[in-house]
Amino acid sequence: MFKFSFRHIDHLSRLLILFMVVFLAMAQGCKNISGEVANDIEQSPDKPRDELNLETFVKLLGREAVVSDELVGKLLKMPVNTEVYEDLDDDGDPDILTYIDGAQRHSDARRPMLFRVIDDDDDMVAGNGPDKDNDCYVADWNADGVIDRAVDYWDEDGDGDADRMDLFSRRGLWVGEKIGLTVVEDIGDDDRMWYTRDNEYSQRPCQWLTDFNGDELFSMYCYDMQKGRFVPTFEDPFAHYDIDNDGLAEVTVRCSGTGGVKMRSGRYSFDVDNDTNWLNRRDYDFSFNLTGSQNEDTSLADHQDKLRDGSLTEPRVDWKNVRQAIESCKWKTVILAWDEIDNNVNAEHEQERWHERWEGVGGYGGSVSYGDKEEINKRVEEDADFSGNMQLYFSPVDRRFHLYGAEKGMINLDYDYNFHLDAKILYQDSDKDGFIDTFAYDGNNDGQPERSYAVDPQATFVKCRLSEMTELYRNALVDSLEQNQLLIDAMKAAVKNQLPLKAEEWFINQRPASFYNPEKLLWSQEATRLYQDMIREELFTQLLAQIELNELKLDHSQIERLYAIGKYAELAKLLCKELEVAPPLSEPWLEIDGAKFTKRLRVELANPIKADRPSIPIVISMSEILKIAPDFNPYCFAVAENKKRILIRQYPSQADDLDGDDQVDEIVFCLINLPAGDTQQCFIYYSPEGKWAGKYRKQTHARDNMGDGGVSVGWESEFIGFRSYFGKRDFFGKKFDSLRLDNLGSYHVEADWGMDVLHVGGVPGLGGLSLWDKDKVYRAYNEENQRRCQLSQKMVADGPVRSAMRLELTELKAGEEKYSISVFCSCYANQIYSENKVCLVKTSGGQDKLPVVSAGLVRMKGGESFADLAKGMLCNWSLQDRKIGAIGQAVIAEPGRIVDRQVLADSEELRVRLDQNGQATFFVAGEWEKSRTDQRRLPAHTGPEWNKHVQLLSDRVLNPVSCKLIELETK
Repeated sequence: MFKFSFRHIDHLSRLLILFMVVFLAMAQGCKNISGEVANDIEQSPDKPRDELNLETFVKLLGREAVVSDELVGKLLKMPVNTEVYEDLDDDGDPDILTYIDGAQRHSDARRPMLFRVIDDDDDMVAGNGPDKDNDCYVADWNADGVIDRAVDYWDEDGDGDADRMDLFSRRGLWVGEKIGLTVVEDIGDDDRMWYTRDNEYSQRPCQWLTDFNGDELFSMYCYDMQKGRFVPTFEDPFAHYDIDNDGLAEVTVRCSGTGGVKMRSGRYSFDVDNDTNWLNRRDYDFSFNLTGSQNEDTSLADHQDKLRDGSLTEPRVDWKNVRQAIESCKWKTVILAWDEIDNNVNAEHEQERWHERWEGVGGYGGSVSYGDKEEINKRVEEDADFSGNMQLYFSPVDRRFHLYGAEKGMINLDYDYNFHLDAKILYQDSDKDGFIDTFAYDGNNDGQPERSYAVDPQATFVKCRLSEMTELYRNALVDSLEQNQLLIDAMKAAVKNQLPLKAEEWFINQRPASFYNPEKLLWSQEATRLYQDMIREELFTQLLAQIELNELKLDHSQIERLYAIGKYAELAKLLCKELEVAPPLSEPWLEIDGAKFTKRLRVELANPIKADRPSIPIVISMSEILKIAPDFNPYCFAVAENKKRILIRQYPSQADDLDGDDQVDEIVFCLINLPAGDTQQCFIYYSPEGKWAGKYRKQTHARDNMGDGGVSVGWESEFIGFRSYFGKRDFFGKKFDSLRLDNLGSYHVEADWGMDVLHVGGVPGLGGLSLWDKDKVYRAYNEENQRRCQLSQKMVADGPVRSAMRLELTELKAGEEKYSISVFCSCYANQIYSENKVCLVKTSGGQDKLPVVSAGLVRMKGGESFADLAKGMLCNWSLQDRKIGAIGQAVIAEPGRIVDRQVLADSEELRVRLDQNGQATFFVAGEWEKSRTDQRRLPAHTGPEWNKHVQLLSDRVLNPVSCKLIELETK
């Protein structure tokens, strides 16, 4: 049976109806239409531009977008968020919803914010509010009767979620006095769309909350009154590409112009080392910054967007053709901008300094220009005549990619980020053959380089495809780090009366206190290489000076020749031989003030899965350590990498006494990153005597009395918090990374940081336990006025990388038997899950015939549920409370122990068999749709996306990094 839809009204009928509506509205005196007269050539001489815009806006959106004065007045007298439904087609269900929106995100200056939601697919249910699959949200700022913004959602593939959103603005933003339109396409169907405030996308407050990951596209238009249609302009289009299908974009293309027909500029960006992950998004390494397109392939501009009134926009380039379009253009100039310091941010801006730039590399003030002030620590190379046709080549001399055809290049070095340049590295193509062949170093930035070398670049052309670039770049980066450090250490041994090294001093001693994001530089391979380069150049300047003064008996020409061609390891070997100094150690010992580590355990860590793993918790029992190191002292130890990169980097660690006997049971540390299928080694340093404890940033917390008389206890990471009360479990959603258990306030009410997002009700809650006697379930918790068991809750760990609680439930009856349950609940740094280790003891008899145990999820009406028992996972996504927003719950267990999934009236249960010791482990995770995307991690916002996240989480937690203690070494 055909269902009414506003998109089904034929265009002529719409226009006739709209004409009548507008005529009546104007006759009554449309409120607060601006009297400004724009002197645009498209404007009618008889009407102000804003009045024309309003008439056109109503035509574009439809008559149903207009709210009567009577309804506006009625809503203004009602409480905020009161919903008024209208059934326009008399089919018994509503078609229009109007309300004053009290959401926190809207601007105070634009309140009251009146919304009118048009249900285009006739699936609205009274009381359930609108959805966003085929609905149009129309906003009237200040409820003054004038439509200001509209966002129209389209479900183009019929899967129940939006694949496109059209953002209309009557005026303002980037469109000035014109009507603007931005069309956003979710090409990859990851169900992530743009964030809006005041029903518009305004870049500063919205960009870091918006999805620019995966396969995505947006294009911007202005309305041409004379043509009566939208024409492409500005971002035209902006496309993102997920090359490896990990849900994150590795390539992005920005075109500015008119539909690929008249491109003015472009930016073509690559994550060449492919290190984007769920904790590290938008990490582009370089961009081609292009200007002045000469001749475009107009045949590629073959896409038109159909709008809700049936009209078509003028053509633009389709997503699948954008890369071809920008590559096929004959541009006037191209500049390569390479982020050498792995910090592609606007460091001078308080907010933008925390976010890798999603637009690509170069030029926060616009397209990058050669020598831009803001391009510190970025390498720029300019091909001013586009003779190289945007080709790259690799040079083994400096182990870097370069722009073929570039006449010149430079890096402005600012080691301490004070925006006063410290040094420069200059590049030039001296023989005009398209290859950089001259390198110069200006160590004091006085315009007079201290040295310059002409070399053969030994170039090899490389296609701009990740499949060809990534492995080459990663290997070259590792080789650079190795050779740089060898030469630095050798020169330190060779140079007499070494002068202070400014870049090294800042990186080691001042960075931790003065740089806004010190860990980022510390753990970045690219940043470390750049600081090594600066340190190496400083030392080499001193070395040459001492050779000139004859303080060092070395062949000047041989030294400079090896240095110029990048043979740093060979030069290090020569220095040590000629000067009879000891060669640098490949694995030097960690030295820390206040601790003298005399022994170290070599540890081998292997990643068994085909995915990079950032921030990995590693737990090692004392019993395993003592087998190899009987004198290990857990009160004086540190975990560190086995290689030196300027310094030996420590991994945050802690020692935990889990049973309260004053003896350490486990040590825990956080491995920063382990690539897919990779193996790394590290050392656990210790001294058999004494005490020393590292000071690491606290990333987890536990609290055993949350201010309610000891009923509630909590444990948290910066990403999520968990709570247990009466044995029930729920969780805290967080809008930004923070530890909140000590400063929750009224956590049942949404606050700036987040809230308690789950209503547990009469079930054990997220990850709460139940025992099963055949098909009968026995809940393992107490009600506030009903005691099923004795309960005790105690904090057992509160450290920088792990915090934990132990819950004890005794005298729990299931059938004719009694049981005790001990649950060790822990969370780790940078994780959204709690690891819950369960141990069941039968207290009314032997351990034979232990019952099946389940961990559950709260079941909610109308929610989505996903289960893959072969992967050990069960999760759901639902809207339990519209004021809170949708939430996701998940439980994961070892697949081989899973019995089945049970769906009860108010819960879903994942049932498992205990092992011979009565033990099992559940991993429990939660998500909140209001979790912010402007911080490090990438949260889920829909059911399918949450399902994908849980599958990836299951892969990680069920396939942990293997940890092997290899040998004990003594200094």
